[in-house]
Amino acid sequence: MAFASEAAALTARFESLWEPGVRSFAPAFDDIDHQRWNCEKDRAAFGTGPAAAAGPQAHLANAPQKAFTAAHPEAEPLRSEPTGY
Repeated sequence: MAFASEAAALTARFESLWEPGVRSFAPAFDDIDHQRWNCEKDRAAFGTGPAAAAGPQAHLANAPQKAFTAAHPEAEPLRSEPTGY
């Protein structure tokens, strides 16, 4: 699974926006097709359907949130838009 690299990329994106003054971040997962995975290993691990999307999305949002707020405690809490809201 590519979560570590994707979480690192999301954290790097937050960092790139921090310097110019952005303090609130909200990754949006609302337009993701939860029936189709880009990685066969992810489909095998998580399955398909609305419930299958929740675990990976939570991981992808939580990992950068922990790392980023540890470095920037004044950042606002992360908000996210889940698939199928």
